[in-house]
Amino acid sequence: MASDLRSPLGDTDAARWGEEVLGISMPDSITPTLGGHIDGMAGPLKSTLGSRRYAYSNTLNEDCYIVERPDAIIATPKADESATFLRFSDTDAAAGLLIRDGKSRRAVMSIPFESITDENQRNELMKELLDWIER
Repeated sequence: MASDLRSPLGDTDAARWGEEVLGISMPDSITPTLGGHIDGMAGPLKSTLGSRRYAYSNTLNEDCYIVERPDAIIATPKADESATFLRFSDTDAAAGLLIRDGKSRRAVMSIPFESITDENQRNELMKELLDWIER
C-alpha cells in the first residue's frame, strides 16, 4: 500500500495524501516480507492482541486474491500519537498503525483487511479496532 503512494513518475500528490490524510509513509529501505503472517502487539489496543498471529493470503488460492509484496509503513511526524499494532512476523516491520491527530483516530494496515484468512480473527480484530476508534 505505501509503495502505491510513491509514484515512479514523480507525482507527489499521492505521497502527500498518504502523509496528510492517512498519516503514513513508507520507510526508505526495508527487507521485503514474504512470510504471510503478521503478529499483534498488545500495548496500543490494551487487549490480547499481542498473543495473536494472523495469516494473510500470500499464495494463490481460490478464497482470496494474493498479497504478494506488502509494504512496511511508518507514521509521519505530524501525528499527535501513533503506535504499531501489527508487525510482519518475518521482518518485524510495522504492518498496522494506530494514529491519533486531535480528535481524529484511524487504523491503517499495509495489507488488505479482507486478506486475513481466518474469519473469526478478522471479526475480533475489527471489534478491537472499532472500540479503540470510539474511545
